[in-house]
Order: sequence, then structure tokens, then C-alpha cells
Amino acid sequence: MHLAYCSDIEAFKKDQLRDQQWSYRFPGSGWITCLYSMASESGINVVSGDIAIANIASKKWHPKDVYVIQEMESKDGSNLLALGANAFLITCLEAPIYAPFFYDNIDRFANTCCGTISLCLYQAVAEEKRLQKGDFLVMSAFGGGFTWGSVLLRWWENGHKNS
Repeated sequence: MHLAYCSDIEAFKKDQLRDQQWSYRFPGSGWITCLYSMASESGINVVSGDIAIANIASKKWHPKDVYVIQEMESKDGSNLLALGANAFLITCLEAPIYAPFFYDNIDRFANTCCGTISLCLYQAVAEEKRLQKGDFLVMSAFGGGFTWGSVLLRWWENGHKNS
């Protein structure tokens, strides 16, 4: 599995966000640096979109093994999707148009602040049974100022157990 982070910001290409010291110069980009670290510990490759395109072009990677995390309308993200990569997450929260795995419940509950992730997780598991054993989850939350938190995990249970 390969995750490709795609941005049209030239400074974010060539895997620059892998470097924690470098990425903290750009407020809001630290979560992707943490994703690089957490994913590599799990054996998942995370690269910038330009590197993913090069790996597909050189036939090192198959497009179906690449999952795209993109900023809205990024050229690299659009190119990867055109090559056959999988839409995974869009980082522009107002318009999750390319991300079939993006889960959002703001239309149902409005802004629930710190309860959003737990409510979405409950809905996805108990009400919609969308998570299966082995599925990967990226949960990210953003707060006031420059606060944020993210976790990458693999779901270990099939379905929902009634107590």
C-alpha cells in the first residue's frame, strides 16, 4: 500500500514534508509529517504526489496500490487518479468530492467539536457497518489556532457486537 500526498505547493514536493523540522515552517502541515512517520512504522509507504507519479511511470508501483491524499484540485492528485490510483482523502474539508472513504456527519449533527470523531466512528461501525477487519483509518481533528491531532490505525474487529 502506498499513500501519495498531493499538493500544488511546490515546496511540498519531493517528499519535503517527511522532514519534521522543515515542515513546521508551514502551519497546518505537521499532520502529514506525522502520517509519514506512523505509516512507515506500519510498513506503508507515504510519498509526495510527484514521487508517486514517477514510481508508477517507471512501473515500480501499480496505480491500484496507490491511495491519494490530496489538497483540493491538486494537479498531481488529478494525474494519479487519471492513472488509476484510488481516491482516499481530500484535505479541503468543505468539499470532499474525490474521497469515497471520507466520512462526514456535519449535515446530521452540525459542528460537534471534540465529539465528531467518536460520533463518526460509532455511525460508521454500528449504524452503517462500513468498517471491516483490516481496514485502515486515518482520523484527524483540527482545533483553534494551530492545534491538530491525527492517528492511523487498522480496524481489528468485524462489524458491531451488541452487548
